[in-house]
Amino acid sequence: MAQAVAPDFTLPIVMITAEQVTPDLEYFGATTPYLLDDGSVSTAYDMLGKGMHEGLPGHGFVLIDEDGVRQWKGEHPSLWLAPDDLLGHIAKHL
Repeated sequence: MAQAVAPDFTLPIVMITAEQVTPDLEYFGATTPYLLDDGSVSTAYDMLGKGMHEGLPGHGFVLIDEDGVRQWKGEHPSLWLAPDDLLGHIAKHL
């Protein structure tokens, strides 16, 4: 049986402006690229209105394959999911 591996990368997607997110990225020293979404990406992957705020994406994860097809989606309203737990969820869909 083939062993599951972690995805090639994780891309955080936020629906705020660069002016809003940049201070936090600088404060935390984050170097991860972020996608600034106007809502079209969140809509395409059915993530809007899933969290605490209608019209905004919730605190979830989406596994997208190399063809852009959603293979898995998980909602985590607690705002936290241990990395090993996340990898366990997505490994089933790799």
